[in-house]
Amino acid sequence: GDRVKIGSAHVDGLYTWPTGSGTQFADGCDAIWDLGLRTLKVYCTANYLSDYPLQASWSAAPTTLTELAQTTQFTTQLARAWETIVFTCFTFANGATNWWRVDPSNAKLAAEYAEIKTFAKHLLTTYNGSGKRFILQNWEGDWAFMDSTTPTTAVPRKMVDYYGAFLSVRQRAVEDARREVAYSNVSVEHAVELNRVLDAKRYPDRRRILTDLSGRVKPDLISYSAYDSTIVDQGGWNADHAAWVAATTPAFEFALRLISEAFPGVPTYIGEFGFPENEAEFDFAPPRDVGAMIELIYTLSAPTLTHFIYWQVFDNESSIPYTYRGYWLVRNNGTISVAGAKLPTL
Repeated sequence: GDRVKIGSAHVDGLYTWPTGSGTQFADGCDAIWDLGLRTLKVYCTANYLSDYPLQASWSAAPTTLTELAQTTQFTTQLARAWETIVFTCFTFANGATNWWRVDPSNAKLAAEYAEIKTFAKHLLTTYNGSGKRFILQNWEGDWAFMDSTTPTTAVPRKMVDYYGAFLSVRQRAVEDARREVAYSNVSVEHAVELNRVLDAKRYPDRRRILTDLSGRVKPDLISYSAYDSTIVDQGGWNADHAAWVAATTPAFEFALRLISEAFPGVPTYIGEFGFPENEAEFDFAPPRDVGAMIELIYTLSAPTLTHFIYWQVFDNESSIPYTYRGYWLVRNNGTISVAGAKLPTL
């Protein structure tokens, strides 16, 4: 098949480059473009002001996803020859919180459906003939399912119905949009992002999208936010590089197999993964070889996955003693990071 497409995410950066530009949204997109990557992942949400905190102004004050996509900031980027644009997408109608956990009323689900469908139709018609592929997705769905980032958190049974309703109504909105407008040489698809895949074996008594929702949600694509098999849990990050490779290779391959078994025939992509380069360089002896780590994950992804999206262009995380943990393609001084140098060569 086609070679896996490489891209980067851009959201919530602690800095921008050039410093003080006031145009953070464009700056991050420019940086990804200038590296030669043609897959862009941006956030398209009601929280757009905090998603791009160093964006000094927007051309309008949008009240829907479609209006946000019609701002000068978005339209300028969408006019470029990106091959794939992934939107982490939450509606203005319901917001980016896990609102569906409280009680996904028919009215709220209907509002979700309407706003997503209108947005999908807008993309299909506005970019008709452009060759662009748009993907609308949630963020790290297992954390959302738990409403927590503690893997042992119990998920009440009713949340299977609630989250299933939320994800299914978004899928139906995109499908209905495709059915209701005429278009060619453009696509809009809906993806569900998983981020705790290995838990199916580690915490078999805990509910996860993979085990509990795969039977009731049929997305166009699966996005895998791949930290559980690349850095966080498999035990090798704190050992030496050879131990990391030995631990990560089977863990990552097993995660991909679990996804393909749970969602047979559904194309999958890496929606997010990255390595904090400052910690990799300074916290470990010998230092981690981040370039080699990226190359391994890419090599393991290449046979079956469609896209490979790195986290991210401008670092969004700090932790003592680091002003920046090092999740970056372009550093705060404008220099290209290890990841920024490696990704275009893959």
